[in-house]
Amino acid sequence: MDKEPTFSLDCVRKNGRRERTGLIHQTLSEAREQAERVLRLGNGLYRKVDICNEYGTIETIETSAMPVNLSEVHLAEDKTGDAVLVRH
Repeated sequence: MDKEPTFSLDCVRKNGRRERTGLIHQTLSEAREQAERVLRLGNGLYRKVDICNEYGTIETIETSAMPVNLSEVHLAEDKTGDAVLVRH
C-alpha cells in the first residue's frame, strides 16, 4: 500500500511562518475537517490552513472572527503518525 500523503495541510501562523503536515489516505472532506480542527484548537496560533495536493493549494480555510476559549491544547500523534491537536 502506498504511504505517500494524498493531501497536506500548510498551516500559516499569524507571523507568516508555514508548517506542513502530510495527511495519508484521507479524503478532501476529512482534510477540511482536520484544517478546521487545527484552526479551532490552535486558539489563534494560525491565520489560515491551505489544503494542498501534489500540484499545489486546492482550498484555503481561514480563521473565523469568533473567539475560541480553550483551557488547554496538546499536540498528539495519531496511529498513522500524523500530528493532531487535542483539547483537554
